[in-house]
Amino acid sequence: ADVDAVALSIADLVNNQLSLNVAVVAIILGAITNSIVKMLIAFFWGTKELGKYTMIGFSGIIISSLGYITFLLI
Repeated sequence: ADVDAVALSIADLVNNQLSLNVAVVAIILGAITNSIVKMLIAFFWGTKELGKYTMIGFSGIIISSLGYITFLLI
């Protein structure tokens, strides 16, 4: 939900100024950044257990997203 503004702005630029691959990478990077911020909030202001599980879950999402970006750029 927090990435909606980024996704809509990038999608609007695809028709005129950006290629589809650049747009996909930009949206994924926006989602990764959003996930990192949420992960850090849970880690620093949540309980230790919440921080641990959040780090595990979001780390998997971030690693798989970076792998997908790598696949797109090859």
